[in-house]
Amino acid sequence: MSKYIIPFEECSREHLDLVGGKNASLGMLVSGGMPVPHGFALTIEAYKDIVHFNNLDKKIEAIILKADPNDSDSTLKASKDARELFIEGAVFSGAMKNEIKESYQALEKKYGVDNLPVAVRSSAVGEDAPDASFAGQHDSYLWVRGIDNVLTKIIECLSSLFTQRAIVYRASKGFQIVPAISVGVQKMVRPRSAGVMFTLNPITGDRSRVAIESVWGVGETLVAGEVNPDGFLVDKIFFSIKERKLGTKLIERVVDEVEGTKKLEVEEGRQNQPSLSDEEVIYLAKLGQKIEQYYKKPQDIEFAVEKEAAFPESIFIVQSRPETVWSRKKKAETKLSAMEYIAKDLKEGLKL
Repeated sequence: MSKYIIPFEECSREHLDLVGGKNASLGMLVSGGMPVPHGFALTIEAYKDIVHFNNLDKKIEAIILKADPNDSDSTLKASKDARELFIEGAVFSGAMKNEIKESYQALEKKYGVDNLPVAVRSSAVGEDAPDASFAGQHDSYLWVRGIDNVLTKIIECLSSLFTQRAIVYRASKGFQIVPAISVGVQKMVRPRSAGVMFTLNPITGDRSRVAIESVWGVGETLVAGEVNPDGFLVDKIFFSIKERKLGTKLIERVVDEVEGTKKLEVEEGRQNQPSLSDEEVIYLAKLGQKIEQYYKKPQDIEFAVEKEAAFPESIFIVQSRPETVWSRKKKAETKLSAMEYIAKDLKEGLKL
């Protein structure tokens, strides 16, 4: 195992402090046989060595220490100054650059694609923990092609440790001033549809349900609240769709060879069409239950449906993290367990 690079298939819970929550989870999913696009993690040791190699640690710490977490202008300036300092001053050592290049080339060879499109995503230490979630605090970059672009986006991704939101959030949670961060480089899916899945009902806490929301294209429009998504509620016992809500999906974000992703209007004929077939919904729900059983706790899962692949090989899991709201509540506070649901369903059936 390299000091700087760990392939996803070698990442595990034991590497949490090296690759962060997101990358450790992806590695565990791969080990569990889940359909995850391959990739590799750049460890926090790489981040630390970049900072020390370029003499940035004390300078960045001084900038963050000056920021008042209760003053928006102060944290905004600290973020701008720290990110500019990092992006302009951070260069890779020769050894690290070679390892990243070799790992990217190995991915290209695995998929048989030159300049393989990848996603470059942050994975902070402490991220996706049950008692704190850094989701959305750091940056991700989609459809990155070619080693030079990958190297550039890795630096930008590392610098997102100093976004204003991250600075304020860490202060509110009492985390250390400048923690370390890992980066995941993962083969990019070209999504026809994408979305999120909770292995419980996020409104009621009912663990006998799987809740799925989906949109056309890349899932960024869903996360950003730009689209009224489709919603599905599936029971975990008989895997039937109990509720469905079709959103009016006016826009989609699609991958673009030049811009990475771009926003387009959805043609009228698709605006009110379901972005997932019933077959895909049921398959996702079963996969979600399998992932929940694997982790032994409810999950918040991101998925994508590959545009150029046939079902079910088209379904990919791109992230899974512990659900953080209902999982903290006592069992008595949630609506129904799976066994209670079976008893209720049978009882109601006897009344018919």
